Amino acid sequence: MSEPYQEIVEGETLLRLPPGERHERVLSRLHVRVANCLLGLKTTRLLPPRSVVQLSAGTLLRPDLALVTAATNKLWLVAVKQILAGREFLVEPLLPGFKQAVHELFAGGLSADELKKLDF
Repeated sequence: MSEPYQEIVEGETLLRLPPGERHERVLSRLHVRVANCLLGLKTTRLLPPRSVVQLSAGTLLRPDLALVTAATNKLWLVAVKQILAGREFLVEPLLPGFKQAVHELFAGGLSADELKKLDF
């Protein structure tokens, strides 16, 4: 998304600036990894980045990552921008096998040797 977008929080419209190119690359990697965990899971769908989701009456957000139930489209997991330390892991108990090192999302295509040289 390269243009500003709107979210509504408790009835108030907020204009959000578009994320930067690096954020979009990291988000793309995260989406791929979550999607891979969902391959055999027919109960859950991964929405495209910043799809409009309703959290409550008067609150419509466009999160970076959202999971909904396949049967009802009910939202059950939302991820928005958050600062994480490089050596932390993203985990979600409801997604079996999902454990993602944060530094790998930011490193992109670096080799294991190149990753060791980075100070996260």
